[in-house]
Amino acid sequence: MSASLFDRLFFSSFSRSSWTGIGRAGTSRREVIAVEHVSHRYDYAGERAFQVRIGVDSAETVDVPWSMLERCYSELVAGGHDGKVFRRLYRKQADIHACHIHVIGMMFILAGLATSDGRAQARYTQVGPTRALNTGT
Repeated sequence: MSASLFDRLFFSSFSRSSWTGIGRAGTSRREVIAVEHVSHRYDYAGERAFQVRIGVDSAETVDVPWSMLERCYSELVAGGHDGKVFRRLYRKQADIHACHIHVIGMMFILAGLATSDGRAQARYTQVGPTRALNTGT
């Protein structure tokens, strides 16, 4: 299977070092510690994922698999990414670690795909023209 445009965008635009510190001012530290982490959490079945350390003095992490990024990106394009959208798609993950919402939103911002309204319970909206990233072109 060839890499989707979505994969190429993330892998060509960012290295592990450039993703360090994906939190915004006034939030707990969130740091990407692995880009191609093999995740067996929830029902990810070995899917590759970003592994993100959460908290200032914590070794605790959340996994953000590619399928989650793709689904959340589809929602971003359709109208936005926020807590309501994420909880509808990933209830279990949101109940355990709601910081998934912010981590994914900040990944979209750093990739130049979204902007935030800046609130603590932020809503992320798409930047640029509406188009699907997984076009295969």
